[in-house]
Amino acid sequence: MDDASLYKHIDSELPDRDRARQLITLCAARAPLPVPREGKDPPNEPSEKGAKLLQELKDDVLRLLAERKIDMNVMAADQPGSAANGAYIPANEQNVNNRARTARFKDEIRMCVLCLLILLILTMIIEQRQKTRRGLLSHSITMLTKNPR
Repeated sequence: MDDASLYKHIDSELPDRDRARQLITLCAARAPLPVPREGKDPPNEPSEKGAKLLQELKDDVLRLLAERKIDMNVMAADQPGSAANGAYIPANEQNVNNRARTARFKDEIRMCVLCLLILLILTMIIEQRQKTRRGLLSHSITMLTKNPR
């Protein structure tokens, strides 16, 4: 099949993991076995036994893909401690420590913001009381100067 029409052979209604499986299977089936590089000191061509081993390996991978024994879930949860192909993966200790530090720092920042808000409110209350006192004092002085006894 032509490379330009490859997309036509992938079912667009399948979930992403199955579409990825189809794409990889089609590409891998069409991929030639590696050929030696050219250059000043090219490696030797693979022996007949090596070429046969490579072909068997390619066939095995294609068979495992076709039998759905290779997980192709492109949206798999990559969370610490989640199972990957049935194996337990422990959480990375440094990541756990960093998450704990981040949570602690966020809590400390919230406390600082809360303290600043409280200080701001108290300052506003004090200023308002001072204005009220000044106003009362000014009013009292005005009253006393207008109406001396």
